[in-house]
Amino acid sequence: MEETNLKLEALKHRNYDMYRYFKRGLEIISILKSKMFEAYIVGGAVRDFILNIDFNDIDIATNATPEEVKQIFSNLEIDDHYSHLGSITIKENDFSYEITTFRNEEYVKCKINDVHYSKKLVEDVIRRDFTINALAITPNLTIVDLVDGQKDLERKVVKVIGSGKRRFKDDPSRILRGLNLVAKFGYTLDSNTAKAMRKTKIYLKELSDYKLITNMKKILSEKYGLKALKVIDDNNIFKFLPNYSYWVRLLIKNYRKLELIEKMTLLYRIMGNILENSGHTKEEITKMRRLFELSQHITVNLVDPMMVFTVGKEELLSADRICKAYNHRYRSQKRNIKKYDKKLPIRKENELEISTIEVTEIVNGDNSKISYVMSGLLSLVVNREIDNQNTILKEYAYKILSSQYPKPQEDTDNNQDETKTQNKHFSKFFSHKRKNDDDDFDDEAEETKLYDKVYEEVVDEEPVKFDAWDQLSKENELEEEPTKNNETNDSAFSANLLQLQNEYMEDFKQLYQIYLKGIKNYEQMSNFEKEMKEAEIKLQVKAFLLSTNSKYKLLEERKLI
Repeated sequence: MEETNLKLEALKHRNYDMYRYFKRGLEIISILKSKMFEAYIVGGAVRDFILNIDFNDIDIATNATPEEVKQIFSNLEIDDHYSHLGSITIKENDFSYEITTFRNEEYVKCKINDVHYSKKLVEDVIRRDFTINALAITPNLTIVDLVDGQKDLERKVVKVIGSGKRRFKDDPSRILRGLNLVAKFGYTLDSNTAKAMRKTKIYLKELSDYKLITNMKKILSEKYGLKALKVIDDNNIFKFLPNYSYWVRLLIKNYRKLELIEKMTLLYRIMGNILENSGHTKEEITKMRRLFELSQHITVNLVDPMMVFTVGKEELLSADRICKAYNHRYRSQKRNIKKYDKKLPIRKENELEISTIEVTEIVNGDNSKISYVMSGLLSLVVNREIDNQNTILKEYAYKILSSQYPKPQEDTDNNQDETKTQNKHFSKFFSHKRKNDDDDFDDEAEETKLYDKVYEEVVDEEPVKFDAWDQLSKENELEEEPTKNNETNDSAFSANLLQLQNEYMEDFKQLYQIYLKGIKNYEQMSNFEKEMKEAEIKLQVKAFLLSTNSKYKLLEERKLI
């Protein structure tokens, strides 16, 4: 009691608003007790109160039914949307309290099928997930600990209540909630809890992408997110979710290099598209879509000054980090991005030393030509081909108008069709391709067709050995000028193809091993069954790689894979 009083006093000095929030919660359970009901603050708020850290919300458990609670607090704003599950929310000023009737639950296919009210706290506690989440506190600050939760807090252990296998089978998202506790506090999984997670990980397939992604986003947002990822990988938790398993491995290698939004975009690069219904805000979806498309673009296209001017240094660096994490053989363009940004002569279009009025006079009032001339001048200045001086700009405006200077490529209906999925902000730089073999690689239309046919592709019976191309030529430096001799071009193109083939084989081998681990009872299969399964997996891996990396389509067309 004395210890909890000291913790309450510490909370008062550390965060007074949270102290008021907690005190009001104690008053609410006191009111319920005064009406002859049993009531406690339970769960994470009690855990965090004991640990002297801030909490996000307060949950209250009581033997009063939702209707009885509504009658007692009829003067307050009440949200009873989930009253059929025994839970209502009281809202007061900026505070909210979720009040839930003691209950136990029945699950069918990982979903709550029925809720039964209970009159005992113990029945409500033992239905909960982890011991450190099952603590309760009374109005006089007495801690009620029925499952040794305080002991596990001292041991810094995440331990499931009762049968982990049953708990995780009933609700597989509890596996992710346990991993979130690891990420939040840096605690260790209890050995039996880890074993139960391994035994029931197949049920994670029952969860929607929405639940998987929102839970993983929470894990990645916590202080010890990397530790949780290593627990996932060490225990092969995502064995039956290959996309997520591959993502986790890439995250572990690049965890400290990526921001949260980049980590999530990396998942969608692996999936091949951005999932709209995945718990992200509209702003996050917009930013991820930009990063997704931009990272695809710079994978096969060189960054140039105009791209830096149009998109901005920070967003390009972000996309560059995603590219490097997604494909370790990607040659980072970080140095060039920073170099071009540093040398940009202007930052905004209105910094051109020529006004729209002056350009209007030059084109004799033809409004259709103003934008064309201004765009041409902007490109010349940004690429440092001319100085940003009024007299020079006027001179080149006349040259652009009289076609003495090459006319910028105009959009065609076909171009618009091929780039219709690209963000409108990127349209200005799509013509800048990587040298030599870029035209073959940047084929957006063909990549789109892949999604409808990937599962019809057949893997060669005798795949190329993974180490068959050890003597590859090094990739040309990004700043290197295109060769003029056709024979040299052919040689460089062949070397690039060989390097790309080697890259494909490495990706294929890594992903094949991940998929192979997902076969249940593989070791007990006959040789014939193994061969059939392996052939099926090879088909899936090839289809996945083709659908997520347009460069590999070139290898397929040339029958190199």
